[in-house]
Amino acid sequence: MAMFSAQTVKRQKTSASTLRDASARTNVTETNEFFPGLAKVEYKPDGSIDDTLSYRYFNSSERIHGRPMEDWLRPSISFWQAFHFTGSQGQGIGWNEPNFTRSWEDGTHSLDSYKRRLRAAFEFYNKLGVKYWTVWDRDLAPEGDTLEETNHNLDESVEFVNELQHRHGIKPLWFAANLHYNSRYNNGALTSSEAQVISYAGAQIKKALEVAHKLGAESFLFRGVKEGYSSTLNTDHTRQLRNYARLLKMAADYKERLGYRGQLLFEPNYEDFYTNYPAGQAHYYGDQKTYYHYDYDTTSAICFLKQYGLDRQFKISSKPGHQLILASAYGMLGSVDATSITSPPPLSETTELIKAVIENGGLQPGGINIGVKLRPDSLDLKDLAVSYVATIDAFGKALRIATKIIADGVFIKNLQQRYLSFHSGFGSRFMNGEASLEECEEHTRKQNGDASYASGRSEHWQALFHRYTQN
Repeated sequence: MAMFSAQTVKRQKTSASTLRDASARTNVTETNEFFPGLAKVEYKPDGSIDDTLSYRYFNSSERIHGRPMEDWLRPSISFWQAFHFTGSQGQGIGWNEPNFTRSWEDGTHSLDSYKRRLRAAFEFYNKLGVKYWTVWDRDLAPEGDTLEETNHNLDESVEFVNELQHRHGIKPLWFAANLHYNSRYNNGALTSSEAQVISYAGAQIKKALEVAHKLGAESFLFRGVKEGYSSTLNTDHTRQLRNYARLLKMAADYKERLGYRGQLLFEPNYEDFYTNYPAGQAHYYGDQKTYYHYDYDTTSAICFLKQYGLDRQFKISSKPGHQLILASAYGMLGSVDATSITSPPPLSETTELIKAVIENGGLQPGGINIGVKLRPDSLDLKDLAVSYVATIDAFGKALRIATKIIADGVFIKNLQQRYLSFHSGFGSRFMNGEASLEECEEHTRKQNGDASYASGRSEHWQALFHRYTQN
C-alpha cells in the first residue's frame, strides 16, 4: 500500500466478549507509524508556492499584537472530524456508506481499535504542531453492556491518552459527554420524558467531568444535539426546560466539588442557519425525526442560561459569523466552533472572525476548534494533512491582517464618527440612562421633527476591508 493511499473498507462485528477482552495495554509507538510520509510541519514564509505541507503565515511563537500567535488562535483539532469522519456524503441511498477507511481502522469496535485511532491522532497533532485537541467521551472507548463496563473501558483508554498527552505536550481544549449517538437519547438526554434516561445522562456527565479533570481539559462542552421536541402536542415544555437546567446546574455543582477548574461551555444548535429550515428546526434524516431545539441560536441559548441563573457558570461556544458577534457583544463568548468548514476557509470571513476575537480580548481558556470536511475525492492521508495545514495557516494569515486593520485604526475612527451624536447632549443623557420618553419628545420638537441620518457608507467599508484581505 502506498504511503498515503486509502484502504478498502472492512466490516466486522464484534461480540461483547471481544470488547471485554480487548484490554491489553498498547505501547506508544514511534511517531512515523501512521503518517510516515509527513514530516513535522514547519513555518516557511518564503517556501515554494506548491509546498502545501508547510505554514506560510502561522508561526506559533511569533508575537502578534502583544501575544504569541498561538495564544490568540489556540487552534485545536476536532478528533471526531479528523479521525471518525469517513467521507459519507449527502442523504438517501448510501448516505452513511464510508468513502474511505484509514490504515488505523480494522472495522471493529474493540478497545485496541480505539487506541490505534488515538495513536494516529496524536502523531498527527504532533506533526501539525498544535497544543490542543477536542474529544467526546465515546470517542475514547466503546460502550459496554453495563455502565460499569463502559466506565472500565473509558478508564483504561484515559490512562493511555494521558501517556500520549504527556509525551506530546497536548491537552484537550474541551472534553464533552456524547449525549446523542446512543439510541437511548433519541428523544433527548437532558430533556427526555423518561427519568431513567435523564439518570443515565447524569451518570455519563459525572464520569465525563472526572475524565476532563484528569486529562486537564481547558473547558467542558455541552451541546444538546437532541435536546428539544418533535411535537408540541405531547410535550411538557416547562418541565423539559427545567430538567435541562437542573442537569446543567448539577454538573456545575459537581465540577466545583471535584475541584475541576475548566470553563463550562454551552454550544447552541446552529443547523438551521445553514439550511432552509424554519428557525429552531433541525432535521435528522438517519432516523427520520425532526427536532425543534430550545437552544437554536446564540440569543436563545443565552436567554435560557440567564433564565435559570446559569450565565455565570457557562460561556458560549459559537459558530463563526453573526452568532459569534452576538456572543461577544453579550460578554459570553468562550470558544469558537470552526468545524465542518471548507479548507481553506474564505479569508474575508476568517479575518472578520479573528478581528472579533482580538476585540473580545482573546478566547482563553477557549480557542478555535478546527474540523475539516474533506471533499469527496480527497481520499489520501496527504489530503487530510494538507486540509488542516491550510486551515490553520488561513487563521494565521487572518490574524496578521486583522492586527493590521486594528493598528491602522481606520475602522474604529469610523465607528467613533458614526456614533458621535451619543457623545454629548441628548445622546449622552440617553446613553447614561438619564433620558425619558418626555425628553425624547422635547428633543424631537427642538429639532423640528427632523430625524435625518447619514449614509453608513457600507459599500466603502466593505471595499476597504476587501483590499486588506487581498494583500
